[in-house]
Amino acid sequence: MLTNSVSVDIGTGIEAFWINGKLRVGGYFNNQRIKFPIKSSSAYGFFYVDKGRNDIYGMHDFNREKDGAFTNNTPHLPLTQMTYDIYTVSGQGLSGMFRLHRDFATVYDPYTFSNSTGNSFGGDAGGGNLFKGGINYRNTSNYSQKVRWTSNSNQTRNNLSFNGREDGLDPILYEPFYMKSAGEFTTIDDNYFNKIQGFNPVRIEITKDGEALQNYKKLTNLSSMTESSTPVVSNIRAKRDRRNRGNEKSFF
Repeated sequence: MLTNSVSVDIGTGIEAFWINGKLRVGGYFNNQRIKFPIKSSSAYGFFYVDKGRNDIYGMHDFNREKDGAFTNNTPHLPLTQMTYDIYTVSGQGLSGMFRLHRDFATVYDPYTFSNSTGNSFGGDAGGGNLFKGGINYRNTSNYSQKVRWTSNSNQTRNNLSFNGREDGLDPILYEPFYMKSAGEFTTIDDNYFNKIQGFNPVRIEITKDGEALQNYKKLTNLSSMTESSTPVVSNIRAKRDRRNRGNEKSFF
């Protein structure tokens, strides 16, 4: 958005003995418009989210819970949820539901900005026994932007990123995405479960300036505020997730 505003206030008058007459004229103009009426952006669904991990203008398919403005007293940021599709299958002696699964990482809104300028002009002039006059001018400018949290102060951008086939990972063992039936009973991968801190809620320690302490080397275990836990430095599975059905190699 671009916003421009101009205001003018001019006054004049005459003063003689006990007579004081004045005339003032003022007005203002304000205009707000979209800088780019038509804008094309790439969109990345849950399937191809790794393709847009470095696209600051890209749109990602996710929702936030209780999204809104936050202050110094906000206890936590809104929770995000990827909006994956749910598929159903039915046939002779066959029925079920399944959905896409993949690695987890950070998500963000596309880059946007707003720029506003304001100009104010005023003047006074008067005559009579003594002449007096004055003039004033004021200019204000404001710029705001919404952009992804930079990697300089947010190391999760580098450590927790969506991965794809082209990242040089094992093409046989590593699955950036896979389908899994809903409610399927399988055992979990203990090594991966412990690597992502299991059931322990954790948070990154952040300074007042918004920078992660010690370059993302320390997380606080919220189950015990006096303890620290090992940071989640990787979201890559060492082996495929266990499944009873559909465990064949993916050709996507």
